Amino acid sequence: MLGAVIPEAPAQPRAAGAWDLPGHSWLGPQWSWHPDRPRTAHTKPELTPLEGREANHRAVTALLDAAGVEHFTVPGVDDRSSVIGVPEPRRAAALAALAAGTDGSGAFATAVRPGRPLERPLRPADRADWDRFADTPVLQVSWPLLDPTGTLALGHEYGCAVEFWTVDGGLLRAPRANRIAGRVAADGPPVELPAHLFTRLLSAHGTDPVNHRTVRSRAEFDRTGIDAITFPVDLVYTWVDGTDPAWQRRKAEASGAVYHSESASDARFLSRDELRYSLRSLRLNAPWVRNVYVVTDDQRPHWLDEDVPGLRVVDHREVFADPANLPTFNSHAIESQLHRIDGRSAPRTPRWTRPARTTGCCWRSASAGSTPSRWTTSPTPCCAA
Repeated sequence: MLGAVIPEAPAQPRAAGAWDLPGHSWLGPQWSWHPDRPRTAHTKPELTPLEGREANHRAVTALLDAAGVEHFTVPGVDDRSSVIGVPEPRRAAALAALAAGTDGSGAFATAVRPGRPLERPLRPADRADWDRFADTPVLQVSWPLLDPTGTLALGHEYGCAVEFWTVDGGLLRAPRANRIAGRVAADGPPVELPAHLFTRLLSAHGTDPVNHRTVRSRAEFDRTGIDAITFPVDLVYTWVDGTDPAWQRRKAEASGAVYHSESASDARFLSRDELRYSLRSLRLNAPWVRNVYVVTDDQRPHWLDEDVPGLRVVDHREVFADPANLPTFNSHAIESQLHRIDGRSAPRTPRWTRPARTTGCCWRSASAGSTPSRWTTSPTPCCAA
């Protein structure tokens, strides 16, 4: 089994006013009030949708831990939000912990009733507002999160849902469906399980360390669902900078007739920094990708940070079976050799992909590719492709 039984965490009191400490809050390290939205929104450098999801989960579990409320992470249906199960008899203690811990933090909460439209998020002002959730089967909690530029905003859909599981003999029963199990043993011990079992935004093969963290859960959830991607996925880009003088000399010296004049037009080799935007978008919205390969003709984007784990620039000389065919300026010839990249996943099966165009990817409700990230060394924000 992937999980290991752990003892119940003791209550850990937190100093009052934790939301006001610079660089520290229930959301985790590096979080602080957004300078343009003090007291109403939080920020951290290089925010991503996954980090927003993780921060909301971290804050709710920390508040419940501090109050000594039993809880366990549940594999919910929506990958954007995290889910925590709490035994119904501990509802009052959980609501009290959330009321006290979110006071003055700008948190939102809403009742989730299966089969009914989602209610409008409420910013609880006092304990009386929290008492409105005394009979709701599911409560979603979130904090407004912004990147430092204010371009990327993560809303309530990235929050943490608290499900109240009813006692049925020796079982706890879920108030709604999830991806694995609708009931667990009432007296089952907590276990530490890999976080990638609880959202498809993560992968056991991802290079980002967050892919390998663990969460407190139950042994019943220690398995992958039928819709899980259990194999590694790599991404391959082909890239050229048509303004590079050395590359222009190689192209000018190449011989051979072209199919028609436009097939060798300079416009086909023009770089508008699409790769930069696409990599930023990739980091924001596809953290489950294992490796990224950038295939070039002896070139390097000047802004690329090649120290990022899982990123590698591959020269044409590494992949062409017959070096006598180089240099080549034929995209079809280059693509025919991509399967020869050393280290690429699943050499006999199509578990890697190459974008047809260097464009961005997106995750619903998130603004993709708008902020600098670990993929680039540029300090300035730019728009997504």
